[in-house]
Amino acid sequence: MRHKFSNIFLIGPMGSGKNTLGKQLSLLSGLQLYDSDSEIEQQTGVPISWIFEQEGEAGFRRRENEAILRLTKLQHIILATGGGCVVTPSNATALEKNGVVIHLQVSLAIQIERIASQKTKRPLFSANSSSEKLAALNKVREPLYQAIADFTYNTDHISPYVLAKQILQDWGQLKIENK
Repeated sequence: MRHKFSNIFLIGPMGSGKNTLGKQLSLLSGLQLYDSDSEIEQQTGVPISWIFEQEGEAGFRRRENEAILRLTKLQHIILATGGGCVVTPSNATALEKNGVVIHLQVSLAIQIERIASQKTKRPLFSANSSSEKLAALNKVREPLYQAIADFTYNTDHISPYVLAKQILQDWGQLKIENK
C-alpha cells in the first residue's frame, strides 16, 4: 500500500491540463514526469496519430495498456495519462493500485478552447469534430475517472502553479494519514 503514495497519476479528458500540470508538479516536487503518449511514441518511433491511422483505436489502446502497466510499476513518479486510458479496465486498476490518482476536470467550453490552441494532433478530436462528439466522450469517461480518483480538481480558472501547490499539499496530507 505504501507504494501507492509514492506516485501521482493525472487523469482526465484531453485539454484538462494533465501535461501542463504534470510539468509544474515535477518542478515543485522533484519527481520525474512521464507522459504515457510520449512513452508510446518513444517505444514505437512513430506518432500517436500514425498508430491510430494504421492500427485503429484498438491497436493504440493495446499499446497504451502496455505503457501504463510498465509505468505504474515505477516509484516516485508523476504520470500524465491519455484522456481515454481509463476505458481499459486494467489501466484503471493499475493506476488506482499504484498511485494517488488526480482527476482533472474541465468545462466543455474551456476544453474546446484549449484543444483548438494546441498544435498537438489529437486522433479522437480534430478541428472538424463537433463539441457534441467531445461531450459524448466526456459523458462516457467521466464516471470512469471518478471511480478511481483520490482527488478531483477543476482546471478551468486556476493557474497550474497554484493547482500544483494545492495537489502537493493534499498529497502530503494523504501520505501522513496513511503512514
